[in-house]
Amino acid sequence: DAVRGQLEQLPQVTKVTMASGVPGQGGGGDLYAEKGASPESAFGLGELYVDYDFADIFGLKLLAGRNFDPAQVTDKPIREESGRIREVKMVINEEAVRKFGWSSPEEAIGKQIIRDPNAGDWTATVIGVMKDFHFQSLQEPIPPGALVLLPEYSRMAIKLEAGDPGPTIAAVEKVVKEFIPEVTFSYNFLDETFREQ
Repeated sequence: DAVRGQLEQLPQVTKVTMASGVPGQGGGGDLYAEKGASPESAFGLGELYVDYDFADIFGLKLLAGRNFDPAQVTDKPIREESGRIREVKMVINEEAVRKFGWSSPEEAIGKQIIRDPNAGDWTATVIGVMKDFHFQSLQEPIPPGALVLLPEYSRMAIKLEAGDPGPTIAAVEKVVKEFIPEVTFSYNFLDETFREQ
């Protein structure tokens, strides 16, 4: 939050979000099955761990339900005393709705799914359905995927106003180095990455 606060004060920066990955550049994932279904019905569901602003900064379209909301305390992960996560909220894509066999995005709202049903990892409650977008490369078909509100980030995405990004990139690097000097600063532009694909 401290890093984000300083970055959002930079003149060209309009929004900052944190995530485990960004559209078109991959993310993690695991097997999921609907709660109450057999573990054999599980299939791979791509995951991006995100914060509240992810869908907004990337212009993801919500088809049913809602997005994560900082005013909704229940959106935050529920952990055991040991720190292990037991429950999360999730926004899934259209392909995930189809894979689970639900008839519509509206039907998906409120459904519960189990991550790695053989291990009983965590239970996710679907609060929203978004229009399909490319998790992986544009060369790949869009897989079933989900956004999970979980503060386990490895990427920072910054939306800039039009103009020369050079001075802002230098300012961003300076802020990042103040807070996490041991991390090598690197960046790319999402539009250029998509063009290369």
